[in-house]
Amino acid sequence: MPDASAMLKLLLGTPKGQQIREQYLGEGESFHVPHLFDLGVVQVLRR
Repeated sequence: MPDASAMLKLLLGTPKGQQIREQYLGEGESFHVPHLFDLGVVQVLRR
């Protein structure tokens, strides 16, 4: 399961997010996260 701050970097397309994408997401792969994960991402945005 990805960390909320790492997922935010991935979604924002930062250089670190690109590294995360290359390392963890191969062709046709996806992340599976718990149903409350979006709240963790929002909490990171609030900081």
